[in-house]
Amino acid sequence: MSLKISKVFLVLTLLLAGCSDRKIIEELGFTRLTAFDSVEDSDNIRVTINIPKADQKGRFILSTVAKTSKEAKTTFSRQNNRKVVSGQLRMALFSESLARKGIWRHMDTLIRDPAISKKLFLAIVEGDAGSLIGKEYKPYPTTSDYLTRLMETDEDAGLIPDINLFTFTRDYMNDGIDPVMPILKQSAKSVMTTGVALFQDDRYVGRVEHKKSVIFSLLQRNVKGVDLSMPIADGQQVMLGNVISHRKLKVTGRSVEQMKLIIHVEVYGSIQEYTGQLDLNKGANQVQLENVMSESLKKLVTELVDMFQKKKIDPLGIGKLIRNRMGSYAEWEALDQRKTVSEIPVEVVAEVRIKDYGLLQEE
Repeated sequence: MSLKISKVFLVLTLLLAGCSDRKIIEELGFTRLTAFDSVEDSDNIRVTINIPKADQKGRFILSTVAKTSKEAKTTFSRQNNRKVVSGQLRMALFSESLARKGIWRHMDTLIRDPAISKKLFLAIVEGDAGSLIGKEYKPYPTTSDYLTRLMETDEDAGLIPDINLFTFTRDYMNDGIDPVMPILKQSAKSVMTTGVALFQDDRYVGRVEHKKSVIFSLLQRNVKGVDLSMPIADGQQVMLGNVISHRKLKVTGRSVEQMKLIIHVEVYGSIQEYTGQLDLNKGANQVQLENVMSESLKKLVTELVDMFQKKKIDPLGIGKLIRNRMGSYAEWEALDQRKTVSEIPVEVVAEVRIKDYGLLQEE
């Protein structure tokens, strides 16, 4: 009899434990998205969070004005019947107006929270960041699902850099490179990426427009499987598909006065679209098109690098290359580093090779 009682007691204990776990989960509010906006004429920030309901058919949107995100989190827990937790946070968004003032103090709070993944997506928002995460975007069940899939898709397409909490922090803390972020814009029924945000330390100071974002990706890393569209002579356009690229940045010379930056970008791809007049069945015309595209790519790369130097920013990590060429770290520390990076002579070498013209080629 005592054995039966023991079994019944064990079963009841397990059932009660399960009920307790469910109750605990129901008492928690798992934040998926958080947004930071500036408050006019104030050092305070407006923090907005998106908490999906347990059935995934709705969400709670909470917003408050506070000095820090930690203070806002305490307010959120008082505003509803759930304890707000950040273990499932997927993305943090910052408005342009706030980012222009500097975002490190808000980033620092995210970094110090051990529950937050270092792979947390980050982005700048044109306009109001809180409004963007407060909307529903059909047919996606949750806004967080929609935004994370958007970021993943555009990263794979080379339209935005692969940036998360870890990589942004790493680049911010390194004195030889400046961090970047993708830029998002809300429309009536959707969200789209519109470019790359450029930072000087933690301040947003400029952008790479969407039409040049793939060129920026070619400079920042090797890419594979992306599409590349570029203008050529007389308003003509050519698009390469299945692009594979290789980039190499090299600083020559030992002294600052002798140093020179060489940027070498190689692009391989297949013709997807061509609006020019050349007959691409002819081998000579194929070579001519490759040369024209190489010159166009060189011009586009040079324009971006010139813009970076004029703004005295370093999203490509040129400073790290200069630092590594110097005799000691003390020499690097003694330099006006931004001036050195912005004034180093730059040589751009661009090569385009077409693998497939989509036509019968002349023998």
